[in-house]
Amino acid sequence: MRKVAIVLSLVCATLMTTACKTTTAAKRYKSSPVTRDEIRLIEADTAGGATISISETSPDLRKYNENIRRTNVPYDVVTRLNKEIDKYIGTRYKYGGLNENGLDCSGFVFRVYMGALNLELPHSSAMQAKLGASVQKNELQFGDLVFFNIRGRGISHVGIYIGDGNFVHASTKLGVVVSNLQEKYYKERYVSARRIL
Repeated sequence: MRKVAIVLSLVCATLMTTACKTTTAAKRYKSSPVTRDEIRLIEADTAGGATISISETSPDLRKYNENIRRTNVPYDVVTRLNKEIDKYIGTRYKYGGLNENGLDCSGFVFRVYMGALNLELPHSSAMQAKLGASVQKNELQFGDLVFFNIRGRGISHVGIYIGDGNFVHASTKLGVVVSNLQEKYYKERYVSARRIL
């Protein structure tokens, strides 16, 4: 009987340790507050944000749109995108980040589309806003990209629409999270949406 009690105690201790580790792992995704200088850099976007100027006849823009048109979108595209999105939920924000150690907004979009569809998008929200076709806010579908003007100088933030007014994005304070387009902050800063599939 005593042996059984000891074994049970060890099992309970192991389970509690695992639970603590899980909680700690979940907490690590909450990024610490950033400085004003870091926010300025972040909002300028990875590749220059709103300062990027790409004409409608730009070779770069044509290249990306041509790649998009050639991409064979699998029938289970929603499943694939969801799987990639789930992989990064909670990942901390990191300016210029492109992996599980940290992502910025356009880096998150880049990783999701590359991982789900092998579709390489530019690592810049301003450049991503020139891809595909324009979509009205009331016609948004799962997978559309939604764009925001955070600093009043053009597009500097991007997220992926997932339905019911919700979009997933890399927030500077919370990392990769789900927000709603009706939230005052995002409603006031919403600019446009693009469909790249």
